[in-house]
Amino acid sequence: MAKSGNNDFGKEEAAMQAQGFVMQLQAYRDQQQALLMQRQQIEIALAEISSALETLKKTEEGKIYRAIGPIMVKKDKIAVESDLSEMSETSKIRLATVKKQEEKVKEKIRDLTEKIAPLLKQAGFEP
Repeated sequence: MAKSGNNDFGKEEAAMQAQGFVMQLQAYRDQQQALLMQRQQIEIALAEISSALETLKKTEEGKIYRAIGPIMVKKDKIAVESDLSEMSETSKIRLATVKKQEEKVKEKIRDLTEKIAPLLKQAGFEP
């Protein structure tokens, strides 16, 4: 009879540990979703910058208008190209960083998923 009680304690402990892992897993999935949204925003910004740079290359004018908030300002084309190129490089670095963070979170999700399955089985929950 005592052995059955110990076995139940093992099941309860496994269930509690699995519950903790599931909570961590949900937090990582939330983080993964936030990183995905951030990556998509950066990719959109990069596409817009690339499009603007392509348009600038086709422009013969030495001065162009650039939107700064709600107004348009006449600026030197070379200065705008330089600003956009710098923004592009910064965005590429940010994108690489976000992708690395996504990979780390995916790995943590895989690890937790592998840990949860045996705990659920030990706790008496069959997948």
